[in-house]
Amino acid sequence: MNRNGLPEGERLIRAMGIGYQLRRAFMALHRPLRAAIAPLGITPDQYVVLWVLNAHGEQTQREIHERIHSDGNTVAAVLGRMERKGWVRRARDARDGRARRVRITPAGQGMRRRVFAVARLFHRKALASLGAAEREALFDALYRLYRSIEKNGRKP
Repeated sequence: MNRNGLPEGERLIRAMGIGYQLRRAFMALHRPLRAAIAPLGITPDQYVVLWVLNAHGEQTQREIHERIHSDGNTVAAVLGRMERKGWVRRARDARDGRARRVRITPAGQGMRRRVFAVARLFHRKALASLGAAEREALFDALYRLYRSIEKNGRKP
């Protein structure tokens, strides 16, 4: 252990850069979250779409794909599966016939409540080793990093 209480090999891992650290943290969260919500019959991508629809209401497919930072084709496929399950409905936008508006259905709201309960417990456990101030600092730092990258056109 070094003076910060971290394993010695961690210094080498840190040398690999922020991208590796973020990916490692994401994978450490993603795999067990996927396993935790799988019994409900929902994927992490579908969970995120329900979260966005709940937070922002009815919106276009494009708005969803921009909000979740995913490829438009991937979002269309996810929405297709969600529509077949009865969780969302898609309809042509009245102002722009090319666009499709997406809304959550009552069945989707029921799934949202169930998956949010599981995810809330999962996230609480995942962050349990951090104090309240550390959690706030982490979220603030991640947000600032995201905004900085977006502001600079996602280029190094």
